[in-house]
Amino acid sequence: MAATSRSVGSQVAGPALRLPHANPAHPWTVAAPTAESGVSRASLARRFSALVGQPPMAYLREWRLTLAADLLCEPGATVGAVAGRVGFANAFTLSTAFKRERGISPREYRTATPAHGTSVRTPGGREAHEHGEHDRAPASRPQAADESP
Repeated sequence: MAATSRSVGSQVAGPALRLPHANPAHPWTVAAPTAESGVSRASLARRFSALVGQPPMAYLREWRLTLAADLLCEPGATVGAVAGRVGFANAFTLSTAFKRERGISPREYRTATPAHGTSVRTPGGREAHEHGEHDRAPASRPQAADESP
């Protein structure tokens, strides 16, 4: 289920969505959005999942990988530097998560991604990149009221 503008405006899910977008490199845990929302962890997970379609930490992981995919295409970007900018402990943890979710390593992705920003399909057939990806959250990104679905 895709998130809507209702997710961003939600008193419970809204803070949990805004925090990682404002600072993806922060070492987020469920405690921060829980405290910001003023509800229990279980309630946050349940309500966030209902509005966004996945639990808060899964959304955070996808958001970080989306940012990483775009940053990997910057000239001179290293996997280690990108890992730090998006909240992974090191190049190894980013590479492991990237390969598990995208089906291709960050280095292979960077090599296969055209500089002009066209899409690349991973071995599993999923679309891996479209230039400017960092401007969008994962597929479940909340939409503003004036934004088309």
